[in-house]
Amino acid sequence: MAAALGWITTALGSFAFFILHLYSAVGGLTVDVDHGHAHDHGGESYAPLADHNSAMTWEVTAFLIWAIVPIVITLAFRARGAAWAALVIGGLFALGNVGDGINHAVSESAPAPFVLALLAVGVPGVLAVLASLRWARADAVIEQADAEAEELVSAAR
Repeated sequence: MAAALGWITTALGSFAFFILHLYSAVGGLTVDVDHGHAHDHGGESYAPLADHNSAMTWEVTAFLIWAIVPIVITLAFRARGAAWAALVIGGLFALGNVGDGINHAVSESAPAPFVLALLAVGVPGVLAVLASLRWARADAVIEQADAEAEELVSAAR
């Protein structure tokens, strides 16, 4: 259950990162719509941002849907393989989001996207990976104990 909670927190953080980035990009676009080039507003220069069209929004939405996969795997399946699948899929998802935060931080010359991605997605992602690893190892120990118990029972007969 701890792994599921970790993956849910990671998905919510990823959604918050996406919403904040989308609104900051839309805000930047509304500033630059009138001339389409960088200009000065009260001492601050606003450069045009990349166009966030509906196709890109759908791509990001499809990417965010993948955040549900480790949650469903964790809640629906109790096998050791499910723990590893949730760990790999969720870990790649969290790593991709933190990488996206680094990309936006570098391209926008601002540390806020990286900090947000690290705090909202990276930290819960690491905790979820650790919980999934603990789950996978616990299942391995239980399987080994069951096998040893079966050997003892068959040797006693």
